[in-house]
Amino acid sequence: MSFARLIMADWSAANSPGPIRPRKDRCWVGKLDTGEAEPDLAYCRTRQQALDRIAGWTAESAGPVLVGFDFPFGYPAGSSLPGGRALCDQLAHHIEDAPNDRNNRFEVAARLNRCLNPGGEGPFWGCPASVRLPGLRPTRPSPWPAHITEYRLAERHLKDHRIQTVWKLAYPASVGSQVLMGMHAIGRLLQQPAFAKARLWPFETGWHHELSPVTIAEIWPHLFFRDRRDDPQAAAHPIRDAGQVAATLLGIREGLAAGRIADLLGPPAALSPQDRATATAQEGWIVGA
Repeated sequence: MSFARLIMADWSAANSPGPIRPRKDRCWVGKLDTGEAEPDLAYCRTRQQALDRIAGWTAESAGPVLVGFDFPFGYPAGSSLPGGRALCDQLAHHIEDAPNDRNNRFEVAARLNRCLNPGGEGPFWGCPASVRLPGLRPTRPSPWPAHITEYRLAERHLKDHRIQTVWKLAYPASVGSQVLMGMHAIGRLLQQPAFAKARLWPFETGWHHELSPVTIAEIWPHLFFRDRRDDPQAAAHPIRDAGQVAATLLGIREGLAAGRIADLLGPPAALSPQDRATATAQEGWIVGA
């Protein structure tokens, strides 16, 4: 499939709207169409603003769209938590996300901990000192719960890049809170008409073989930004988050234009058939990993 439009999002789990002046650690979204020279980037003060922008861009596209979000779409196999659309559905019953971004992600994480590891600590961890909830602690559990895998296959595949665990909710480079708030947000998108035929990669797409008019995938901007941080179209943005979105759009478009769709959206040759099945059934994967 040839994508007419790419849309990428650098997500945020913030608990309040961002300031009027653009800043890091809030939602940044961008789009790039076939034939366009430069990405179109937008700073969004709230998650709702970001969802509205993504939905509008998707509905307006003249052809198939690839939508990327920078957080995992699943948890490690054996954790008793699902991935993909099933995770969106589960979080719909737990996450509260107000229009002003007030949310209950730490309460949800603490509740899940009590279900996943009764009487123990973790697997979710990381929160401000002001957050005091039974079942959630600010630091990584030690020892780690023996019955819960800490990293997905994708993180282990990229371990040399210092990629973070899905269980880490706070502190620099953490992604755990974005998973909770992001998968809840994707669930809301899936209810909109423009996403009626959307499929979540690789859970519903057979990797790159059954892509849809709207394909939603997990990205890790570091994979593209590391090689394009000096690209004028990425370096032009003083805020790193914006530069990462631009670099990801440019990198994926370059790969697709070169016919490397299997490299971007296909399973790595190093993955065994069992690991491929684990990724598509529960854990997910990262575009280009």
